[in-house]
Amino acid sequence: MRTGFAQFRPGPAPWALTWSGCARLYRAGALFLALLASAAGRAAENPEVARQLELLKSADRDQRWRVPYALANMGPAAREAVPALIHALERDPDESVRRAAMGALSAIAPGLEAVVAAKLRALESDPSDSVRQAAAEAFGVRKPPPPAAVPALIRALRKDKYYLARNSAAKALGALGPAAIPAVQPLREAMWGDEQICVRLSAAEALGEIAPKDEKAVVALIEALETCLAGHDASRVREAAARRTT
Repeated sequence: MRTGFAQFRPGPAPWALTWSGCARLYRAGALFLALLASAAGRAAENPEVARQLELLKSADRDQRWRVPYALANMGPAAREAVPALIHALERDPDESVRRAAMGALSAIAPGLEAVVAAKLRALESDPSDSVRQAAAEAFGVRKPPPPAAVPALIRALRKDKYYLARNSAAKALGALGPAAIPAVQPLREAMWGDEQICVRLSAAEALGEIAPKDEKAVVALIEALETCLAGHDASRVREAAARRTT
């Protein structure tokens, strides 16, 4: 009696390779070895980067804190340290190390997509007030800004609980000039409504930086000149607005 097994025709074993498969595997292995050799060569050319990256793994907070500054001083030559610095920015338990890593990334590869994404995550979700503030400042120094920077800075201006992070967001938006036109209304709201005078002043200053290119900003500044804000510091906001319209 025939069984179903009689019709079974086994194919090649899963580990069996054709000649073309062997050739592909050989080429892939050769490419991997070439990349490995290239990476080893780069490390040998810049042993100081390798040394600093080892120190970044230290349990000593002070040692880890010094590493980003040393790498930042090397500038783009320390580009191979970017993944480790992103890891430090996102995972180091000490906020001063994370803040230092932020600065180093801005000095080494500010426009790199992975760096921009890491700074955006820090701006929106780092538990440290000072790290979020530093992230806002970092986005105000690169022109043109990455596309996601202006919306992220607007969210920080409106929602960050730390007033200096909101203040840095306002300053960064002003530093970006016409690229920050979508921020006119949020800056106007901050100029009138933020509870901290420094944020209101920075918002007025930022509107002035955008004003030459946007009519709404000019209108907001004129209103600041014509309307008295409640409180003894109202004149300072009006003075800031006046400086930017003259």
